[in-house]
Amino acid sequence: IRSGANPDRTIVIPCGIDPNIYKPLTKLEREALRKQLGWDGFVFLNVGAGTPNKGMDLLLKAFAVVVKSYPQARLVLKGEESVYESNSLIAQNIDELTFDEAEKVLPRMAYIGETLPFDKMAQLYQAADAYVSLYLAEGFNMPALEAIACGLPVICTKGGPTDDFTTPDFAWHVESTLQAGTSKDGQIFRLMPDLEHSIALMKNLIEQPQLCDRAAIAGPKFAVAGFTWKHVVDQLLEVLLPTI
Repeated sequence: IRSGANPDRTIVIPCGIDPNIYKPLTKLEREALRKQLGWDGFVFLNVGAGTPNKGMDLLLKAFAVVVKSYPQARLVLKGEESVYESNSLIAQNIDELTFDEAEKVLPRMAYIGETLPFDKMAQLYQAADAYVSLYLAEGFNMPALEAIACGLPVICTKGGPTDDFTTPDFAWHVESTLQAGTSKDGQIFRLMPDLEHSIALMKNLIEQPQLCDRAAIAGPKFAVAGFTWKHVVDQLLEVLLPTI
């Protein structure tokens, strides 16, 4: 719309999840999976390319502060080597950390770069304790929806596309400011999440386990009720074939 599209002819259709794959595990199943993965402590998960719009630099800096108070915290980053060379992109962000920040982050961080099938991707969400996405710009943010469907509490940037599929029952929005700029292709816009607020929300989830318990119930119910692929197709058909 900002680029000139007619608002009366603009309809937003969301992405969806397969609830047979992206779903929470029982407590015993989850404990077994975490043991299999070798995960302990409170695990924050982020899934993404590692490109600048994903806010990886902010996440690493926020995590470096969180582990000062909670050394049991862990950060798992899932990238995609075959398409984005995420390892190199994330390494650049790590190089920009101070020595003190890197010393705190690196021993508590794990990186997964290989391509995984859907069921293995679902296991990452199912085994984690919280999902964090401090993005600057997104088209939809599919991993956030997948995390919600698997029962994770989600911390995400306020003002972006995740506003359309998150509620206070399972998501916490990081305050952000809208920034305008220019590139070779013209004017660009991005959100800048507040670092201190990000840190506070991450700490809150560690300190208040009842928030995670609430999200484990509310998130999957929400996803199944309105964001499966069947819901997506039904909405598309209603727009494309309104007379049928």
